[in-house]
Amino acid sequence: MIKPRNFYLKINGKEKKVGELTERGSFVKCVQKSKHFLREGNAYGIAVDVLNELLEAGCKKVILYEFEKDEKWVVQFNVFMAKSWEHQFPGYEKQKFLAKEWWTIYDIGDVVGDDIKIKQIGKKFEPVISNANQLKLL
Repeated sequence: MIKPRNFYLKINGKEKKVGELTERGSFVKCVQKSKHFLREGNAYGIAVDVLNELLEAGCKKVILYEFEKDEKWVVQFNVFMAKSWEHQFPGYEKQKFLAKEWWTIYDIGDVVGDDIKIKQIGKKFEPVISNANQLKLL
């Protein structure tokens, strides 16, 4: 069994939660396409430091919840690691990006057996680690 935990990055001098690892081995991250999507590469990225920790923790899957288009992007962790490329933008941490073609994209309400709940805090959404067998929007 994988120990659930939160992942943080220091951004502009402040710790920011960037995602959660569930006991089933899914790394869950909430994103906004307008802010987080790399248009030139048609891809989403995750910080290399976070990926290294996920590898050590036994991560099996990456799930991105995109709330501007109400989509859930899913990929196996080993595919993310094998097919992604590294890039570092000035002033940001080094990241690995995975092109859209490698993700399976679902409607955000589709149940795919994940143990994830999402909660809204102000204008932001965050995953909540849960033992539930399906996605529930709070």
